[in-house]
Amino acid sequence: IMARTALSALVDPSVEAVGPERALAISAVENKYLDFGIYDRAGRCVLAIEVAGNTPALGNKAADRLVVQKALSNAGLPLAQLTTQDTPADVRTKIAGYLKPTAQSRALTAPAGQSKPAAITDRQARPSRPKRPVRAAHAAAIAAE
Repeated sequence: IMARTALSALVDPSVEAVGPERALAISAVENKYLDFGIYDRAGRCVLAIEVAGNTPALGNKAADRLVVQKALSNAGLPLAQLTTQDTPADVRTKIAGYLKPTAQSRALTAPAGQSKPAAITDRQARPSRPKRPVRAAHAAAIAAE
């Protein structure tokens, strides 16, 4: 999940758009952002997420939201609309349909009797930081001290 994703990083005007039409399309998505983006392991955006507050968007903000929605629709990227009142269960149900089944079924809560999920408490399964080999010149300098 990446926060504040630039729309211009996700969508690009089609190759059919040339000249002033292309310039207008590029300027329309420039400086527009998504609240969140969910990406797969290959770095492709799977789902765009927009979070709205209690008050409706007015003026330029409303126009920006319409441009974002239209650009995502034209690019074929799904957009999930969340509100600040959504509970974690609401968020999970709104985005679960766009995720692979393995990501959908992953439990986010700790099993009974555990304070943390097993993935966090099992430190042996995590990769460790690579160790640098000691070079002969460094070993000689350390031995001289």
